[in-house]
Amino acid sequence: MVALGLFGGLLIVLPLLAGMAAWLDIADAFYRSGALVFGGGHVVLPLLEAEVVQTGWVTSDAFLTGYGAAQAIPGPLFTFAAYLGRCCRA
Repeated sequence: MVALGLFGGLLIVLPLLAGMAAWLDIADAFYRSGALVFGGGHVVLPLLEAEVVQTGWVTSDAFLTGYGAAQAIPGPLFTFAAYLGRCCRA
């Protein structure tokens, strides 16, 4: 019950706090993208693109470059999320 409450609470609270700081905007975008999707990492790509490219945090070329690099590395697509997090922070 605690985990479910925390999950729902973050879905409600993060969008309300998102305008207060840039890191809260990024945390909100990534939390919603990850929390509302069932499936593998490729299911999240359209949501991530909408959150980071359309808002101007990352250019379309940088998004595709990071995705290509993540495909070249064996393992899950989590490396792409780390790349995007670094690009958004920079």
